[in-house]
Amino acid sequence: MRIIIGLRNPGETYRATRHNVGAEVVCILGESHQASWRRRPLRARCETAGVRLGRQNVMLGLPIRMMNLSGASVGYLVKYHRTPVEEVLVVHDDIDLPFGRLRIRSGGGAGGHNGVKSVARALGSPDFWRLKIGVGRPPSGLDPADYVLKRFRASERDTVDRESGRTGRTLGERFPGRPPSGGGVETLSLPGRSLIRLIPARNRHRRVE
Repeated sequence: MRIIIGLRNPGETYRATRHNVGAEVVCILGESHQASWRRRPLRARCETAGVRLGRQNVMLGLPIRMMNLSGASVGYLVKYHRTPVEEVLVVHDDIDLPFGRLRIRSGGGAGGHNGVKSVARALGSPDFWRLKIGVGRPPSGLDPADYVLKRFRASERDTVDRESGRTGRTLGERFPGRPPSGGGVETLSLPGRSLIRLIPARNRHRRVE
C-alpha cells in the first residue's frame, strides 16, 4: 500500500499556518474521495484514511505529533503496511521555493526542514518522494522558524486555497511510483495551470521555468 503524508503541527494554534500547508493538501485529497479519518493504528499517533487512487490503494496520513517528531508516525505506518520507502510521498512546505511553486522529487536532502529530517531518520533512508509547496522566503529580519508558524496573508489565502485544491486533485490522478530508470519527476504549479513531466536524470534537480 502506498502512503501519502501531510506534515503539520497539530492543534488549533497551528491551523492554517504556512508550516501546515502540506497537511491542507492531503486533507483536500481525502475530502475529494469521501475519506473517513480515524486514529488507526493507535501506536502510529496519526490520523489516517484509506482511499483508492486509480488502481492503487493509498493510505493518507496526518501525524498528531509535532512536526520535528513526525517521523515516528511515518515510520510506524511504513512498517505496519510493509510499504517500500520508494512508495511514500511526504507533502510539506518549503521556504526556498517561491510562493505558489510546487516541486516533486524523489530523495535528496531535507533542505533544513525538521519534519523531513525526522521522516528520513525514522525510515533510515532519504529515498521517499517529497511534494514541496513553496511558501516563499520570510521578510528581512524575520526568523524563518517564526515565519512558517504564521498564517498566510489575506492576499495569499485565496491562492493557497485554490492551488491546494488543484494539487490535491492532481495527486488523486497521478501518484508517483518508483523513480523511472534514467529519469526523475519534477512539477511546476502556477495559478491556473499544473505541469508534470519526466526529465533526464542529469537534469533531475534543474528548476522548470
